Amino acid sequence: MRRVEVTANLSPRVWDALKVLLDVEPQLLRAAWADCSQRDRGYHLTSFKHPATGKVRALHLPSLPVREVQRRVLTQVLYQLPLSPAAYGGVPKRSYVHASRVHLTQPGVITQMDVQDAFPSTSYGQLSRYLRGALKPQLWVFNLSREERKTLTGWLTHMMVVSPAGGRYPSLPLGTPTSVGAFNALWAPIDAEVTRVARSLCGGSVRYTRYVDDLVFSAPEALSPDLEGAVMSVLRAHGYELKRSKTRTANRDEAIVHGLVWRHGSLSLPDEAVLKTARRAHRIQGILAGHPTSQDWREAAELLTELEMIGHQIYQGGARPKGLTLPEALSAEIKRHSERPLPRWADELWG
Repeated sequence: MRRVEVTANLSPRVWDALKVLLDVEPQLLRAAWADCSQRDRGYHLTSFKHPATGKVRALHLPSLPVREVQRRVLTQVLYQLPLSPAAYGGVPKRSYVHASRVHLTQPGVITQMDVQDAFPSTSYGQLSRYLRGALKPQLWVFNLSREERKTLTGWLTHMMVVSPAGGRYPSLPLGTPTSVGAFNALWAPIDAEVTRVARSLCGGSVRYTRYVDDLVFSAPEALSPDLEGAVMSVLRAHGYELKRSKTRTANRDEAIVHGLVWRHGSLSLPDEAVLKTARRAHRIQGILAGHPTSQDWREAAELLTELEMIGHQIYQGGARPKGLTLPEALSAEIKRHSERPLPRWADELWG
């Protein structure tokens, strides 16, 4: 595959088609394109440490014009493409909680697999070729030539990729509005193949979900020992690999799926996660009882938002383990003292 260079040689017909397709003003399109044409591609590289897992990820934060155009690409293009019923990450009204519930609410055996370097393995060429085929019906109304359609889909693809440090070809970054949507679109046919393979080996009762790069299978009985190899074959045909060291199988009552477990007839956080969050809540209460700084109030607001999300999504407003709440008076005080920033949790980072 040759390295793709950014070029600004778009015809007026392509610019007009982009304006209509994305429903944005030409000034914003050109500003985003100008940023994307710079050496840094309009991104600020930073890192993020997940508050629950401690995992550190490199993030590419786009400039304001690039981000605004990416949001339009997400809503006007990516959300209009076919979506696999197995996809749960970065999908409106779906989350890791919904994906976990598919497997944990019924007894049986659960096997989990991870895709190796999922975003870095998703290249400009893969995404550009997919969009050229998938967008043919939408682009037909613009009466563009074949070369103009190729140029337009190339422009859209450039808006969604970065050139990684030390990497040769542009690929999907983490931290942008479009990456998970682009990954889901590209994986719709892959998910269909994985589903067919799983059912042929394990029977029609097998359940399959994908939360971005986490593949989860479950069934009432033991899953076929050939499942991992068959899934690997499907992925390799599309340019991906499994991280085989992270494949794990467990019974429902022993499994942890997307950070959640099945306890006492409902979804819950694992005991270790409950204790860790409870310790944070206890520490925050002690700090706020003294002379808190503005940073202390911001940290408390992030914790409160996290606890409310846990209560709503995981425990669905019901009883939750001790330590996963703050006193009502303290919660009200936190809300009065600071704006409530949304913590950069997995769902936000994944789109």
